[in-house]
Amino acid sequence: MGEHLSKIETELRKSLAYLTGDDNLMTADANVPFRELGIDSMMAIEIMAAMEKKFNIELQETDVVKFKSIKNTVAILAGYLK
Repeated sequence: MGEHLSKIETELRKSLAYLTGDDNLMTADANVPFRELGIDSMMAIEIMAAMEKKFNIELQETDVVKFKSIKNTVAILAGYLK
């Protein structure tokens, strides 16, 4: 994984752990669906807002429904940070 993607993943994991209060998300399998990690649609909206602020980007409202896992979300965010 490139340094760029690694930074995105680290920041995403920090936000997930903070928003859920679950530090295990710092090391959770990146392919596990968010719903299995206890992350619901309202949390996904909070994650979207946190990532917009952290990376100074503006995601599309439709992106939030595409957030399915850590790996998937990192790929979406990377597309905005090219």
